[in-house]
Amino acid sequence: MKIDEYTVHARVYPGLICAIPAFVHVAAFENETVTRLVRDVAAIEVIGKFSVGVAVFVLLMQLSRFVGKDVFEGRLFNSELNFPTTDYLLASNSTLSREFKTTLAQKITTEFGLQLPSLGEEQADETDARNRIKDIVARIRASTSGAALVLQRNWEYGFARNLVGGSPIATILSVLGVLLYFGTALGYVFSVCAVVFVGLLIAAPWLLRRYAGHYARQLLYAFAGDTR
Repeated sequence: MKIDEYTVHARVYPGLICAIPAFVHVAAFENETVTRLVRDVAAIEVIGKFSVGVAVFVLLMQLSRFVGKDVFEGRLFNSELNFPTTDYLLASNSTLSREFKTTLAQKITTEFGLQLPSLGEEQADETDARNRIKDIVARIRASTSGAALVLQRNWEYGFARNLVGGSPIATILSVLGVLLYFGTALGYVFSVCAVVFVGLLIAAPWLLRRYAGHYARQLLYAFAGDTR
């Protein structure tokens, strides 16, 4: 796994946050022998300096990404057909100004030899129009991938998506902690964790739409000429 800014901000950080209930479970376990065994196993090197503990954490990060991308994002945005970048470029969508969309349409034609679907084409077959825009957006992403603010908005969205993706596991571990330590200080800690992660699950559609919208706007701004 390549360790770059995106990986750190969009995968490692949300993974650490969602692993908090698991860390508390291990720290709270009262059987010293079992606790030591768990820590020793986690420290075993499997490939060079790559320990079992690191491998498990990487697995959790990948699982969070899978759930976030394939479950939450896939269902919410219908495999990108309803992603903000697609919505904004529909002829019937008024999020962007008419002048700005004209600038984008001209640049798309000049650079890719493609045309955005007209209002008539959209009304005749909206699914086909969305698929055409989705293909155009893929080219826009490739041509603006190095813009600093696009990268920032990309990892911000990735952070939100992967945090939401890891929340179901964190919620289960938190609820388990509440049941095991009910009426104690640890029970209170797990209760707070449960409330936070349940709140994230409830707010998931709003969070993903918000950060996806920020990313979409910055991507289109960069394509239109914002070189930041």
